Amino acid sequence: MLVVTDRGRWLFLILIISILVMLQSRVLNANTLDEFFERHGVPMLWIEPNSGRIVGANPAAQAFYGF
Repeated sequence: MLVVTDRGRWLFLILIISILVMLQSRVLNANTLDEFFERHGVPMLWIEPNSGRIVGANPAAQAFYGF
């Protein structure tokens, strides 16, 4: 079970705002999204929507969650 803390909610909000800014400036494409995912300091997970399975984690998420 995933427990979301207040810190986690703020980090998620920051991530969404960052993506929206990139979309608005029209610099977001497959390459920049991959680079954004890998280099961003906010823990991020790729989650398969149908199963909820985690299919990827950026280095910040690996350090934060310990995997």
